[in-house]
Amino acid sequence: GFNRFYDQINYGEDYGYYALHYEPETSTMLLSPFWTDQLNLIRQIAKSLPLHFKLYVKEHPGMFGYRPHAYYRELKKIPNVKLINVNENSLDLIRKAKIVFSISGTSGLEGALNNKPVIAFGDVYYNKLSAVSRCKNIEELPNMVKNCLENFQPNEQELLAFLNAILEKSVDVGMPKIWNWRVDEKTARQNLEALVDFLADYINLKI
Repeated sequence: GFNRFYDQINYGEDYGYYALHYEPETSTMLLSPFWTDQLNLIRQIAKSLPLHFKLYVKEHPGMFGYRPHAYYRELKKIPNVKLINVNENSLDLIRKAKIVFSISGTSGLEGALNNKPVIAFGDVYYNKLSAVSRCKNIEELPNMVKNCLENFQPNEQELLAFLNAILEKSVDVGMPKIWNWRVDEKTARQNLEALVDFLADYINLKI
């Protein structure tokens, strides 16, 4: 019964993109505890967009079927909001969007990597990028949106440096393999040891 809530995508219109977060999750409860009311946040974002803009909202795949119909009915009451089918490709929606909004989710990083202006509401690592503006005061949001749409300048060199820094300070660890200890203890141990060694080296550098 969810299909009746979905709106048609029109890539020819100007729109912002917001991906609903999984709940409960660290990304909202810990990284952005003051922005956990996503319905209200979407209302504020929709109000802050230019008059002719739409706000495309897409459900998190892991939450499909868990939010009640009443939640989507409230979303549909917001005049310039379009609810997008959960099966649509998020990257396609981001690439065609004029601006991306996220509390602290992956869509914010994906927006920046696709040279889109991003407004984030939570304390998240990709806030360091010049493409990302952190909103701490909701009354400033309309001006932030206006500034992003009018003055955004992509910075490819910064993105490359950012990705390089992440790769240099990362280790290839399969977390599900660690959790699967009882099924494959040898693989779990190898992944856990790689993670422990990485953390030990990092702590030593800090000391």
